[in-house]
Amino acid sequence: MQEVISIAASQSSGHLVTHLYNVQESYIPYSRDAKLTHKNDVYLDPSKVNGKVNYYPRSLNIELSGGYGYLSKYAFQQAEADLSAFQNVKIEQRPRVRKNEYQERLDEGKATDASMLDLDNTQYWTDYNRLIYKPSSLLTIDDYKSPEGFHKHFERLKFDTFNIGSAEYKQYEDQVDDAFRKLLESSDNIQGINIFSELDNAWGGFSSEMLIQLRDEYFNNGVSSKYNIWCYGISSPELPKSQTLTRIRSLIELSKSSSLLFPLGLDASSSLLTNSFRNNSKWHREAVHAFFVNSIWSLCNRMKDGVSMAEMESHLLRGFDKRNIVNEIKIHENPQKKVLDIIDDPRIIEAILRGEQMPSQEPGELSLSLMPSVSTAKPFFNQYILPADEEKELCGKKYVNSDIQKICHVDSFPNVFTTDNLYTEFGQSTGLKDYLKDYRKIVQRTRFSKDIEILGDKDELIEDISNLVDEYTQGYDSDEESD
Repeated sequence: MQEVISIAASQSSGHLVTHLYNVQESYIPYSRDAKLTHKNDVYLDPSKVNGKVNYYPRSLNIELSGGYGYLSKYAFQQAEADLSAFQNVKIEQRPRVRKNEYQERLDEGKATDASMLDLDNTQYWTDYNRLIYKPSSLLTIDDYKSPEGFHKHFERLKFDTFNIGSAEYKQYEDQVDDAFRKLLESSDNIQGINIFSELDNAWGGFSSEMLIQLRDEYFNNGVSSKYNIWCYGISSPELPKSQTLTRIRSLIELSKSSSLLFPLGLDASSSLLTNSFRNNSKWHREAVHAFFVNSIWSLCNRMKDGVSMAEMESHLLRGFDKRNIVNEIKIHENPQKKVLDIIDDPRIIEAILRGEQMPSQEPGELSLSLMPSVSTAKPFFNQYILPADEEKELCGKKYVNSDIQKICHVDSFPNVFTTDNLYTEFGQSTGLKDYLKDYRKIVQRTRFSKDIEILGDKDELIEDISNLVDEYTQGYDSDEESD
């Protein structure tokens, strides 16, 4: 057994992780004759009570005050018990968030269906999560209020820049350490950690400090230094100009402390997304990201021919450990369709009913890359996760995951894709260096003291960016120099 621990810091991260754990819940055998297809104890923590086994997520969730929705009361009770430094803080009474029908039926042990969830009643990830979390896995940053992120005492202060998140973590490092240690103690042979955070606000700084502490405390000596620490950095649907410096700092600092960094963007104009997809809905947006991440998760914990995080990381990096930013992430439509698949394609049926010309059968593509690759970019080595072992002319390592479509059939997963006949791709390319050069220019031109606070040591940041440019420069020829 090789367990994987997840840390979700922010509301967006909570949505992404909830989609992932809801898939894991679907693998739990609820009857004696159920056939096991996946190792449930990789992502879930089994606990025997009265002869029965309960499964809890191997997850630590961190939210701003009020970020747990209807769970806020219980989350605060735990935080109040754990955070002794805040015993004298006056508690602000906020309207109680009511459970939706989906959660009520889960509590009653009744069947649920997708019709119970919509854009209005999925504002919080707790509105549709199917597993019960241990109270020790839910931590609250009490100084800032969700969802706006304003400070509860100073309305002008917002949880929006790298330096604010970095400073705020200092108040919670002991609580995070205690909660993480409990997760470690429940694991026998941990193989890695997944960190889910955001890049464009203070969560980047908070998570960077958290990564540094956990790495120094648990993963920085002997065999422990070889653990896989993967970070998924979620970008905002729209990046305000004022947040560019925070994105740059988050990207660089998180890449230094993780073994792989997956910056997650989303091309909302893709033909693979339905007309009902809403990019400003965290339920929708993180479902798309979750499809990609789950293609890896369900590959790692399957019973037969499982692939470890270490194996994938080794194939991807091939010795270039500092080239660890995965800047090419895509979801592809599988072009090999059978006749029945074509008949079932809703786009074709709608076109026929309207008397229109049949839509193009060219396979669609959805980019999740934070920085779309330029046409001159050269890939280093890509990996593909396919639903079946098909003959495809793909340059890179191929994995077969017959369960890749499972997430689309969980009733908490929204209707965001026009088809579930999809496969994923991820890797690195030289295209990242062009964005890094632009980022370096932005940092070099920064002058205002308020902006310098976000960047920290400006010269050191410039040097870090330059080193990354060199890593992503293929060939080191004179016409490929890193300026």
